[in-house]
Amino acid sequence: MLVGPPASLWRDVAALVPGVGLVAVNGPREVVDGEGISVLRGGRLVLKTNSMRGVVLGPPYGGDRAWAQEAARVVLPGLRVVGEGPDPAPETIDLMASAGGVWVGTRRR
Repeated sequence: MLVGPPASLWRDVAALVPGVGLVAVNGPREVVDGEGISVLRGGRLVLKTNSMRGVVLGPPYGGDRAWAQEAARVVLPGLRVVGEGPDPAPETIDLMASAGGVWVGTRRR
């Protein structure tokens, strides 16, 4: 799942993971539904818990506590959430690394 500005890179991501369907959330207007990509727009993630293999939160979503919580909810246990922004709350994400305003972690167990 690519949330915000990173959704514009979906073709590059799709080339790295052939056969994996991607979800773009609140991406640029030019990102539209098509083969290999489903586009959602809204104020929260309306997806099943434990349904995503990974989540990328671009700005401003990566620095928003509610979006980090939603990303942690939808990602499969042990898989990664990446965000651009301030580090997420420790009760939401087990931080693995953080540098230069980008962080990566897993859902807090």
